[in-house]
Amino acid sequence: MLHKFKNVTILLVLFIVVLGCAGAPKVTVVSPSGARIPNPYYTAGTTDGSHMSFTWYYTREVGIEDLDKTVQLIPVHLDRNLSHTILRKKTHSLQMTLRVFNPKQEEYKIYITTNVKYSDGSEIRNHFLKGESFLEFREWEFPYPYNDRIKEMDSFVQIRRGNDIVLRTKKFSYKVN
Repeated sequence: MLHKFKNVTILLVLFIVVLGCAGAPKVTVVSPSGARIPNPYYTAGTTDGSHMSFTWYYTREVGIEDLDKTVQLIPVHLDRNLSHTILRKKTHSLQMTLRVFNPKQEEYKIYITTNVKYSDGSEIRNHFLKGESFLEFREWEFPYPYNDRIKEMDSFVQIRRGNDIVLRTKKFSYKVN
C-alpha cells in the first residue's frame, strides 16, 4: 500500500511541476539604459543587392499614474497576427513605427493603405504616398485613428523603389471600443 502511495505522490508532484512550467512568462526586453525594446517586432530585407533592411512594430501607449500623480506613457507592443480591440479611453496613442536602413542610399517611396469602417456604417479606403527618402537611415511614424467615430480599421505599408515593391507589411487590424 505504501508503494502505491509513493507512486501517486510522485505522479502528483510531476503533474504540478509540468503545469508550473507550461505557462509562458511575459518577457520585457530592455536596452542597457533601461528603455523597452519592442516585442514583438518584425524585420525584412531585400534580396536584390541593395541590402535595404526594415524593422517595424505596432505600439499602443497607455497612461499609468505614478506616485507623484503624473501620467507616464507605457508602450504596449501589439502582435500583427492578431486582431486587437483598442480601448479608446485607456489609449493615448496608437501607431506603427518603421525603420529603414538603406546603405546604398537609393531613392524609395512609402505608401500606406488604410480601410476604415465607421460606426455610422460608412467605409473609406485610402492609398496615399506617406513620403520618400534616400537617406541611409530613416524612421517613419504611422499614427492610427481610434476616435469614437471609428468602428474598425486595417492597414498595410508598401515601400517601392521605382516600380518594384521591396516591402509590403502584413495587414494590421483593430476594432475600437
